[in-house]
Amino acid sequence: MAVFHKREKIVSFRVSEEEYESLRAASEVQGAHSISEYARRAACGKEPPAPPADFRQVVENLRSRVDELQDQMRRMARRMDELT
Repeated sequence: MAVFHKREKIVSFRVSEEEYESLRAASEVQGAHSISEYARRAACGKEPPAPPADFRQVVENLRSRVDELQDQMRRMARRMDELT
């Protein structure tokens, strides 16, 4: 049975959008329930602090695909506007 400890202190820091997405994806890969849990474990030395090197390439490839899809959607929207 898990024992939960009351946490009373807050530590915060700002990250870029890219850093946030990397943390979010890494927390999912590591099975953390949240980014906070992942960051806490990483900071306390209980989990690897960063995803594997190839993971970053996977994220970058996904970003590239999303950018391509956004461009395609914009082109489709322009074509629809031209038809109306």
